[in-house]
Amino acid sequence: MSAPVKPASAQYARIMVQHWLDGEREYATTKLPDQFEDEHLDPAQVRQFVDQYLDRAVVFGLDVPQGRQALMKALMTLQRFAEATVRNYGLLPVPGVPSGEITMPTPRVP
Repeated sequence: MSAPVKPASAQYARIMVQHWLDGEREYATTKLPDQFEDEHLDPAQVRQFVDQYLDRAVVFGLDVPQGRQALMKALMTLQRFAEATVRNYGLLPVPGVPSGEITMPTPRVP
């Protein structure tokens, strides 16, 4: 039996999630280039990819590394498809407002 895990602070958890996503992006991009998402922007296909990972997370449980990995791979999949959506359709609405309330930002391309 393993020792109980001490919960991480919210700030530490955000840093760890972002660090994991950065590393996974490097791996995922070598496996599937950004062009893959650009060519597969059908929300039904995206749902299938994400559901496969979320189903694994449910089966394994989040208390084991395999379940947490599956959850994070679902998140990475959504992030890559969101980025493909921006590349193909334009800017996202301003964040931090209720769902359905749309305010578009002033376009600024970095």
